[in-house]
Amino acid sequence: MKIFLAAMVLACCATAADAAPCAKDGAPEIKAVYDHWLAAYRAHDLDGTMAIFAPDVVFQFQGAPDAGWSDLKASYAQEFAGHASGAWSPEFRSIEVSDDLAAAFSEWKLVQDGAVKAHNNSIDLFRRDAVCHWHIVRSLNYPLKDK
Repeated sequence: MKIFLAAMVLACCATAADAAPCAKDGAPEIKAVYDHWLAAYRAHDLDGTMAIFAPDVVFQFQGAPDAGWSDLKASYAQEFAGHASGAWSPEFRSIEVSDDLAAAFSEWKLVQDGAVKAHNNSIDLFRRDAVCHWHIVRSLNYPLKDK
């Protein structure tokens, strides 16, 4: 039994040691995370939509109270239940990565029935977890007025 347990521990350690390190340039990975979020949002996939957020996320929108993960989930669930048909589209200004932290600066538009319903500037702060997945830990948003 002891030999079996020792072999299991060594196998686990070897697997962890052999794991590939996280990519050095996280910007393409972060764009892929946004692509998954956009697809999940369009499909009204609540779990997929929430996957971008860390459990300890703080979401700030100018003029509204700060929201945490459960607040965001409830908001998306209500939105999806109302069968909203809009689509968000981002324009990335820059994505800056430093080790396991990143900041994405972007402008977002929500288009419904051919009209812009929301237009926001956003700064999303990401943290990479132990298995190299990026999650938003802080999102700062404020509305823009269309010209």
